[in-house]
Amino acid sequence: MSSLLLYISVGFFRHQGQIWCESQAKNGLRLWARHFDRLTVVARCDAAAPPEGYEPLLGDEEWAPRVAFEWVPSAWTLRRFLPALPNVTRRYRRLINEHDRAVFGLGGVIGAWGAVGAVLAGCMGRPYAVWTDRVVSEVMREDAKAVSGLSRIKREVDWRLSRRLDAHLVRHSALGLFHGASTFEAFSPICPNPHIVHDSHVSAAQVLTDAELAEKQDSLKGAETIRIVYAGRAALMKGPLDWVKAIAGLREAGIDLSALWVGDGPLLEQAKARASELGVADIIEFPGFISDRETVLRVLSEAHILMFCHKTPESPRILIESMSRGTPIVGYGDAFSADLLQSVEAGVLTEKNDLKRLVDAVASRSVDRPRLANMMTAARDRGRDFTDEAVFRHRSEVILEELPIA
Repeated sequence: MSSLLLYISVGFFRHQGQIWCESQAKNGLRLWARHFDRLTVVARCDAAAPPEGYEPLLGDEEWAPRVAFEWVPSAWTLRRFLPALPNVTRRYRRLINEHDRAVFGLGGVIGAWGAVGAVLAGCMGRPYAVWTDRVVSEVMREDAKAVSGLSRIKREVDWRLSRRLDAHLVRHSALGLFHGASTFEAFSPICPNPHIVHDSHVSAAQVLTDAELAEKQDSLKGAETIRIVYAGRAALMKGPLDWVKAIAGLREAGIDLSALWVGDGPLLEQAKARASELGVADIIEFPGFISDRETVLRVLSEAHILMFCHKTPESPRILIESMSRGTPIVGYGDAFSADLLQSVEAGVLTEKNDLKRLVDAVASRSVDRPRLANMMTAARDRGRDFTDEAVFRHRSEVILEELPIA
C-alpha cells in the first residue's frame, strides 16, 4: 500500500462546526486520493468565516476515508510562529515516520510549514520531494519594491532569506516537482532530480467541444468588438497597470474592444484609477473576484483573447484554462508560457515590459479574424493536454517512480 504525506499551502477554515475549502482544493484532494492508498494532508486551518464561494470539505465523497488531515495554524509573524513550532515539529516527526513518501510545498520562511517539514525530513534522513508553482522569493522581491522605509527593509530581508531557504531545500531534496518551465528553469540547476509537472483543475468535460468552438469562431466573424479578458489577482506580479496601459494603447491604435479584469487584489483600485486617467474606464469592467468556477470559464469562452502582463517567474493556471476554452493567450513571455505554446500558434509572446510590442501583437490578431479563428482551434487543442485528470496522474506517477522509500 502506498502512503503520501503532503503539505499544501492552501488555506482552510473552521466555521459553524465544519471545515471549509476552495472548490479547486477539494478537487485536488479527490485527484490525489486516486493515486495513493493513504493520504495525509498538512494544511493551514483558521477558526474564521470562509471567503465567499468556499464549500464544506467533507460530505459523502468516496475518497474521504483514504484522506486524513493535520491542521496547522497560519503563523506569518514570529510571535505566532515560534510558539506553534514545537507542536508542529512533533507531529511532523510522527507523520514522516508513518508515510512512505513526503512532498512539501515551498515558499517563504516565517509560517512556511512546508519548509519546516522538509527540514525535518532531511534531518531524519528521509528522502523528500519539493513542489512549487512559482519562484516565491522573486515575487517577494518585486513586492518589496512597492514599499519604502522599514517595511521595505523587512521585505528585503524576507525575500533574501526565502531564496536561501528554498535553494537549500531544493538542493537537498530527492525530487523536485516544478509546475511549469519557469520554476523548472529557476530550480533545476540545483535540484538532484527535477521534473516539470503541471497543475490544472479543468476537467475533460470543461474543455470546449468541437461544436462550441465552431460556434465561437462563427460569432467572431460578425463581431465588431474584440473582447479581451484577464482573470487573476490585481497584484504587482500580474502587472495590472501594464494591462490597463495596453488597453489604452489598443484604443489609440483604433481597435474596437471591450475588456474585463476578473479578480480583486491590492492594486485593483489603482488599476481603476489608471483606467480613468487614460480614458478607458468606459471599456474596462472590474467585477472583482468571481467565486463560481463555471462563471469564470464562461467568461473565458466568451473572450476572443486573454491578454496578460506577468512580471515574475510563475506558472499561472489561467493560461491553461484560457486555452482549454478556445481563447488564445497574448502577453509577456517567459519559460512557462513558451513551453505551453511550444510551436503551436495558440498565442503570441513578447518581451516583458514591452508594451508597444504587446499592443501590436493584440492589434494585429484582432484585425486578422481568420488567423485569430485558427489560433482559437490551436489553443483549444493544446488545452486538451492539461486536464485535471491528466496532470494529477502524471505528477503522482513521477512521485511513485522517482521518490525513494526510506
